[in-house]
Amino acid sequence: QHQDAGVGHRDEGSDKVYYALEGEVVVRVGEEEALLAPGMAAFAPAGAPHGVRNESASPALLLVVTAPRP
Repeated sequence: QHQDAGVGHRDEGSDKVYYALEGEVVVRVGEEEALLAPGMAAFAPAGAPHGVRNESASPALLLVVTAPRP
């Protein structure tokens, strides 16, 4: 579970894609935040601070894909 979209972390060597399967989450990439609902995705490029949080009482399910920096 990713809980902290405020501080986040960085993946220097890989890009990351978050794809919402169930529920809703807030994804932060850099200074921007977006609400992801099922069928929506967010991209965090290598080196960008990012994080995810679930602000609802319902569970959320994400597919997270990482790829090495080109």
